[in-house]
Amino acid sequence: MNPRSTWFFVIAAVLLAAYISLSNRHRGNGVPSAGGRVEFTSPRAQEIVEVQLVRSNLAVRAERVGGTWRLHNPDYPAQVTGIENLLQAVEKLRPINYITAEQWRQQPEGRRQMGLEKPGTLTIQTRSGPWILQLGGMSPLGNRFYFQQVGDDGVYVADNSFLAALPHTVADWRNHSLVDLEQVRFDRIEIAGRAQLEAVREPGGRWRLIRPLEARASSEQFQNLIETIQRTEVTSFVSDSPAVPLDDFGLQTPVAQVVFKLGTNEVSRLQFGRAPTNAPGEIYIRRTANTNIVQANADAAPLLLRPLSAFRDKQLLPSLEGATRVEIVGTGPAFAVDRSGTNWFLGGTNRLPADAANISACLRALAVMRIEDYVDDVVADPSRYGFDQPRRRYSIFGTNGLLATLLIGVPYGTQNRVYAKRADEPSAYGIPAAYSTVLPQFPAQLRSWRFDPTNVVRITVEEKGEKRVVERSPVGDWKFAGNSLGVAASLGIDEAVYGVSQLNSQRFPAPPDAVLPGLGFTEVNHHITIELGGTSGFKTLRLEFGGRTNAVTQYALAQLDDSEPVLIEISLSLYLNLIRPNLSLGNSPRSAQGNP
Repeated sequence: MNPRSTWFFVIAAVLLAAYISLSNRHRGNGVPSAGGRVEFTSPRAQEIVEVQLVRSNLAVRAERVGGTWRLHNPDYPAQVTGIENLLQAVEKLRPINYITAEQWRQQPEGRRQMGLEKPGTLTIQTRSGPWILQLGGMSPLGNRFYFQQVGDDGVYVADNSFLAALPHTVADWRNHSLVDLEQVRFDRIEIAGRAQLEAVREPGGRWRLIRPLEARASSEQFQNLIETIQRTEVTSFVSDSPAVPLDDFGLQTPVAQVVFKLGTNEVSRLQFGRAPTNAPGEIYIRRTANTNIVQANADAAPLLLRPLSAFRDKQLLPSLEGATRVEIVGTGPAFAVDRSGTNWFLGGTNRLPADAANISACLRALAVMRIEDYVDDVVADPSRYGFDQPRRRYSIFGTNGLLATLLIGVPYGTQNRVYAKRADEPSAYGIPAAYSTVLPQFPAQLRSWRFDPTNVVRITVEEKGEKRVVERSPVGDWKFAGNSLGVAASLGIDEAVYGVSQLNSQRFPAPPDAVLPGLGFTEVNHHITIELGGTSGFKTLRLEFGGRTNAVTQYALAQLDDSEPVLIEISLSLYLNLIRPNLSLGNSPRSAQGNP
């Protein structure tokens, strides 16, 4: 080894040892006195492992346990900030003067005048031994106080700001959190209130009910309960006695209680009693681990007094993220849509383009379904709810297999609800019937009707019993068919056709014929049939126009070829500003022989 390297490490070791030695030494302070300066030392804050204060009617002791502090007699979590403030005050304590034993003994009742006849005692236990102060009274001017260090008969005088760091009551050093759940390891919660239940936290962080039934739990509600209890502050420490009459506080039979467990081991139990007569919005709570009764805000109590249904997961289906296939059994034959890349297709022998926007709307509608009623926890008779032959079945698949299967049964009750069931759960639920109305029932609701406007070859207009046809000529403009005179407004027709080719609307099953007059279809009595050439996936798109739904949209029935018609909404501007001015019979020439 290089001799220079050896000397370098030797010098570094010596310097490091010197630094450690200096760092671990107590702080020294020369204090003026009649006999010269007196050395006063105080321990460093990080060396202190225990603090005990005894004065008049107060006795409090705190011990450093691991990285935090805990009170004894009674055993209770400590308010760390207050203790750390005292430790800093101890480390920075600098006496201003020193009165020798000879000096104060020459004064009549000198010890009593300095408040040291019955002093308070501050015991600081460090890793190297105890450091004890006897605390006296205030100086005549009131800005300083007297104290003695055990083992020294002299009396020190120091600024009274040090006394501000001392607790005045046991409660000053108590942790005012009802329970510090951030420092408590637990994975189960047991609640006794309006409902008796127990839930376990699963590895992913979600909560699951295990009593009185196995079911999905509302993780949001349990997290809300935990956070509410965590931020609950004790306003008053009422009693530490285990023999206190519990009936006085409504705790003989608690209104509610919550138990936090780690496995089967109880780590904390809170019992909720009655409200104090002089403190609205607060409640008596007993921490059984400390056999003490406290007064705190009552925010957590209502959360414990809710029914079992409030703790259950109201989300009907799991996440459908990454869905690649949807199988649907509705009012007709079963059908399915599959995703290939970013495109969707209707399955079957004739693979047809599907409308991605409507499929996304379908998946969103399934994903947001909320449970309104927990009807039956275990379905013994599926036919009772219509699950033996469900009115609708939706199975959603991802790349790794089945994500969820939803069965929709029969309607029930007076609140327009239908029964619903997940195939992987035994329970029957109630959901709003409106959920099922927005879900597709037959292929036409998911089939794409977008087309290339240049593929349109013929448009037939029927309005109030009259009929007109326009056809695209070989050069691309529009001509009225038959014996009609005149030239069609080609630019306007092209704009109208383009607007129809980009139609994007949610699609509902066509209402019964008896309902159509009420939606304005009989009064409007206007149809347009668009015929396409090329390879658009369909040959005709028929639109039948109804009345207005509101100020900006209008009803229409849309039908591709001979598929089921669907009810849609189109923009009023498309209808009024594009279609009618260019394709209305009122704006086209008449045939010399009448209507074709």
